Amino acid sequence: MSRSIFVIDGKDNVGVAPAKLSAGETVSALTIREEIPAGHKVLLYDLPAGATIIKYGIPIGRLKEDLKAGSWVHEHNLIDITEELCEEYGSRFLKESPTINVFPRTDGGFGVANYVMLFPTSVKANALAKRLSDQTGAFWLVADPNLSEGGRLSEKQKHDLIHTALSRNIYAAFLLDVEGSEDLTKIAEVLSTSGQKVIGGCISGPEEEKEAEDKILELLAEAERTERVKRPVSGLTVTVHCAGSDWTTALSGNPALGIAADHIVKNGGYVFMDEWNGFPGSEHILAARAETKVLGAEIIKKVKGVREGIFQRTGKHVEDFNPLPSNKEGGITTLVEKSTGNIKKAGSTPIRGILKPGEHPAAPGVYLLDQECGAPASTGIYGAMSGAHINVLVSGVGYLYDEIPHLLNIRQTGNQDIDMGSRHSTVDPCG
Repeated sequence: MSRSIFVIDGKDNVGVAPAKLSAGETVSALTIREEIPAGHKVLLYDLPAGATIIKYGIPIGRLKEDLKAGSWVHEHNLIDITEELCEEYGSRFLKESPTINVFPRTDGGFGVANYVMLFPTSVKANALAKRLSDQTGAFWLVADPNLSEGGRLSEKQKHDLIHTALSRNIYAAFLLDVEGSEDLTKIAEVLSTSGQKVIGGCISGPEEEKEAEDKILELLAEAERTERVKRPVSGLTVTVHCAGSDWTTALSGNPALGIAADHIVKNGGYVFMDEWNGFPGSEHILAARAETKVLGAEIIKKVKGVREGIFQRTGKHVEDFNPLPSNKEGGITTLVEKSTGNIKKAGSTPIRGILKPGEHPAAPGVYLLDQECGAPASTGIYGAMSGAHINVLVSGVGYLYDEIPHLLNIRQTGNQDIDMGSRHSTVDPCG
């Protein structure tokens, strides 16, 4: 009856004798050089003294002498290097993670920018916020009258304002209104409790407006004087998006960003991705990357809902208008082709969850954002509400979107023939 030497891992250079082997016999194409007890190690090929012996795919010792294939490997010719290996493994594990120069926050987190931002707490305060922004250079967030209720902020607007103002990239939030506002007081309390620097109040006349202008300038000067410190990359949070895809997007632009995404997660960071309208065709890949079957099923269900919603609104299937003409001009023919290339930008690490607007992840990893609009700016805005520091956009045919004031925005491409500073007219900003 033929016998074979057991090789546990493809990287091993020793096998295990299935029974006692005698000198001169041939087993698994090896000529046995000496008697080898059952269960002991057999050298698979010639190795010199000092060579590392691999079993289970890992180093287990070092040879004392030159050995030929078919030799018995045991304590008489193998040095135990356990202490040396453990020291190496421990040092590798404890090795300092890459660092980043950041602005520290009082709660132990950090920002990669240090903005002062103005937040009107009613529609009436928009004009005041714009004037103060023009006078000081501070960014401001519009109180959208289309979403407001009788000129006051809706509950959704309050929620979004709070989670925007809590961005780690914002040094100070300046709340303002032109009349007494219970909303302003409550929002200020929430922000203060969460550790954000909050200034502002009701500004009803020229003198108060001048005082507000001076205070904003003072805050901007403080932010400017704040020095960056070195911190581990752990905690860095990035949103990823692509728009105007072409043949280079899936071959270089998105894979390059995916490598960066894997590096960020490996070092304790977070990566956010959405574009649910672009997921049909790759939902099975996303589901397979989910950490749990329950999460994978949720991804499949949500993409199915996207398909159904598009058909109800338009009477067409998503494949009927996606890929867009610009995508087809750039070499993409079908939605599954576009979709599978698009998701490469989130790397290869498992998907840990789906975040609601303003929800922060509990542990490092890749997350999907639960929001309907597919525009890059929307990805950045909702990503920032969940803690993102940076928004990265990959484009193949060229796409420019309005900058998001409380995020650092990076645009990249794999197409050397386009100008990333030009807007491509065929890209739907929310489709």
